[in-house]
Amino acid sequence: MRKVLLPVAWPQIFEALRMGFGVGWSYILLAEMVDIGKGVGGIIITSQRRGPREHIYLVLVVIVAVAFLTDKVWMSAEKRFFPWKAKAR
Repeated sequence: MRKVLLPVAWPQIFEALRMGFGVGWSYILLAEMVDIGKGVGGIIITSQRRGPREHIYLVLVVIVAVAFLTDKVWMSAEKRFFPWKAKAR
């Protein structure tokens, strides 16, 4: 099990984790748009009520940029840990 099945399954497990992070970032973006409390969601709500709408877009762009960078880190780690997978595609 440890010597055959797990090494074969690791690339798919790693890719599933990467996809899970993508879904997680989309839920974070949704939660921050709905959030009424403190933090990034609070900045969005305050900007909606009082003023500069640019802050809303800036916060959303920052969240998307962090998600994009996270995905790039996952991709580079995948290339480093599983170099044979890229050759198989």
